[in-house]
Amino acid sequence: MPSLNPPAKLFQCHSCKLMNSSLGNSCVTYSVILSPKSPTSWAVSILTAIIFITISIDTAHEVGLLGSINTNGDENYRRSQVLYQFPEFESLIKTKLSAQIESVCQQLKIRSFIPLGIEAQITAHNDGHFYKLHNDNVSPDTVNRILTYVYYFHREPKGFTGGELVLHDGAMENNIMMAAHSSHTIQPRNNSIVFFLSYFMHEVLPITCPSRKFVDSRFTINGWVRGA
Repeated sequence: MPSLNPPAKLFQCHSCKLMNSSLGNSCVTYSVILSPKSPTSWAVSILTAIIFITISIDTAHEVGLLGSINTNGDENYRRSQVLYQFPEFESLIKTKLSAQIESVCQQLKIRSFIPLGIEAQITAHNDGHFYKLHNDNVSPDTVNRILTYVYYFHREPKGFTGGELVLHDGAMENNIMMAAHSSHTIQPRNNSIVFFLSYFMHEVLPITCPSRKFVDSRFTINGWVRGA
């Protein structure tokens, strides 16, 4: 795997501001707007470095991504490639995410909490990839995931279509959260991030990437915020 040390100018030159757009109480989305003059720093300098490195590499094998694993053992339930560790940037991203939790909770109209842990991974979806309907805290080892986040990035011009995130409104049936008939569709817009409650059912629609090149993939930095 190549070094993840970015050029200094990429790592230092950008800061950002967040523009908020809520979708009911189901999720909250932010546009991460690059602005070198902005005094507010989020993780954009870090993300810019990751983006530069990721989309500059020709194959998923070179960057260290692995085939995704689904806990139900059904290989036709999920198709993607995942980088589970990127220590050079992971702790910095988690620190910046932690600073947004209170604001996100206010937007989602839930009680604010102190994060007990934040998970992060880089996911690439290419031609024919998808993730069927699921939620993120159904198993014993994920039950304390409270928030799910997805940061989108891709090469310009975009080399794929599809890959929308469909977030289904929840309905309780026998004390189990099920997908309701209503839903929100979120476009994988470059340089934006979405937060939603981890128990909501959601899916990633199939991706079409005519070139099938790794650099044209739908990339995300995604993960979960755990609470008590």
